[in-house]
Amino acid sequence: MAKNLPVYLITIMLGIVPFFLQAQNQTDKLWDSDALYVSNIYPNPAVNVITLDYRLLEENTQASIIIRNVIGSEMGTLKLNESETTLNLQLDNFSSGIYFYTLRIDGKEMVTKKFMVNR
Repeated sequence: MAKNLPVYLITIMLGIVPFFLQAQNQTDKLWDSDALYVSNIYPNPAVNVITLDYRLLEENTQASIIIRNVIGSEMGTLKLNESETTLNLQLDNFSSGIYFYTLRIDGKEMVTKKFMVNR
């Protein structure tokens, strides 16, 4: 019986791995619909730059990311362009702290999450 133990462990691990990969993919998404896919900002916490991956899947979708500081003041709005799939934001003017990013689709704010800058 002890000879077969590694086979059982491998079988169990193969069954668990897809579960963990699916859970990670779920947390990597900020938004996923027929019109638009947007990842969460990474790295988080960030030092010099944050990145967000996206795909506009419908032509006339207007999407942007609004960055706010912890007291709610808008730090900037970044438009998601059809011709690109990655958005990078340099954090030169950001001090250490907590910030929020909101996805706006066709004028509606859909979801807000936080990110940290750690210098």
